[in-house]
Amino acid sequence: MELGSTANRILEESALGDGIEWTVAMVSRMGSQVRVISGLVLLVMALTGCGSSSGNDRAPSFWNQLFFNYTDLSFGSGAVVADGDIVTISYVAWLHDDDENDDKGQQIDSNAGVEFIVSAGQVIQGFDQGVVGMKVGGERRLVVPAHLTTAGFEGYGNPPSGSDLVIEVKLLSIRTLTTDSAPYSVTDIRMGDGAEAKTGDTLIIDYGGWLYDASKSDGRGVQFGDAARLSFTLGSGEVIPGFDQGLVGMKEGGERRLILPPEFAYGENKVGIIPANSTLVFYVTLFTVQ
Repeated sequence: MELGSTANRILEESALGDGIEWTVAMVSRMGSQVRVISGLVLLVMALTGCGSSSGNDRAPSFWNQLFFNYTDLSFGSGAVVADGDIVTISYVAWLHDDDENDDKGQQIDSNAGVEFIVSAGQVIQGFDQGVVGMKVGGERRLVVPAHLTTAGFEGYGNPPSGSDLVIEVKLLSIRTLTTDSAPYSVTDIRMGDGAEAKTGDTLIIDYGGWLYDASKSDGRGVQFGDAARLSFTLGSGEVIPGFDQGLVGMKEGGERRLILPPEFAYGENKVGIIPANSTLVFYVTLFTVQ
């Protein structure tokens, strides 16, 4: 995952920006990999786009370029899908063809039951954005332009390069993402041999963050973010409490695993795909102490 600028470096409130760049801000004070079983879902990830509920079949276009767009075909009932929810959908995908009814050309893929976490980067961005706001039983037609499908569908229909798609999606189920609970812990995975981090020092680190899953040997469930060469002042309140407390005494070149209950992370706040009251796992590598 890509990181934000230094201004984003785990400071204040996290914001969901392009694709998954929001993840850096998610180590701020505010802020079981689900199995995906389709070529369409597995191979096309972390793309960009924007949604519209204008009710038009066709997205606006100029210079023969389509924009991502969706049309509600039927409305469901119950809870509304939001980022971080676990959803199950069925879908059918076609090549976009202006000359065909509803612009549906050759069918290239379908699946009767795909489960994923919304905005976790497990599916094409068109799915992540297109299902938000849907209710169970609802159906939508998504127009997905070629620049959102550049990772290809090799082995799953093989559309020609530069193909726009039409995808009809039905929302089958929705459930809330939760984490297991665990006490606060700090474990040195690798001992460093450089300078030791003290309160007031400026640290430069890499980290990866996961939702805690007790069924995993290392506790790492769904990944929600990572960062490279992130700089902050230890103990200044620029970061979540678990970082300020858990990195004291770490040495340059070392790697640490932090298991952080809600009170050491984001507490009752829902941040991106991180549910409220979540226990999180971080793997942190310390590069520089200044």
